[in-house]
Amino acid sequence: MSTKSYDEKYRKTKHGLLRRLYHKQVIRCKRKSWSLPEYTSQEFLDFYHDDWDFEDLYDQWVEHDYHKDFTPSVDRKDPGRGYVWDNIQLMTWQDNNKKGNLETRKAVYYSKPHLHGSRLMSYDSVSDASKAMGCSISLIVRSCKSETTTAGGHRWDYL
Repeated sequence: MSTKSYDEKYRKTKHGLLRRLYHKQVIRCKRKSWSLPEYTSQEFLDFYHDDWDFEDLYDQWVEHDYHKDFTPSVDRKDPGRGYVWDNIQLMTWQDNNKKGNLETRKAVYYSKPHLHGSRLMSYDSVSDASKAMGCSISLIVRSCKSETTTAGGHRWDYL
């Protein structure tokens, strides 16, 4: 068996996938000049190898013939924090990608008109707007896409 074919098969095993997920975290940390994950590769592997949520995601990936959209992915719940145990969760690559897009798009809201016209307030991300306004991300996104008129009593748009 060639090395390439062995590597391709290994990457599709639970052990190989978890090693790759950890390695990607380290690469991202180095590229962004962040602190490395607070856990080692072995600790990450030991924690997730028999985890039921990981098992479900892994099985879903296999059932979809290893399609990229269904690849298990490590999400940082709070994108402002690093890879620490209480800030990571597993989800599909597709869900993580959608979440990242929602969190990083800039949003702006226009308040209700008053004597001097409409006031404008912008946020660095939809996630920041959601936290500041106490309104769900999905409602703000729907308003930005003109699927609803308002979210939290305001009209929204992307910058």
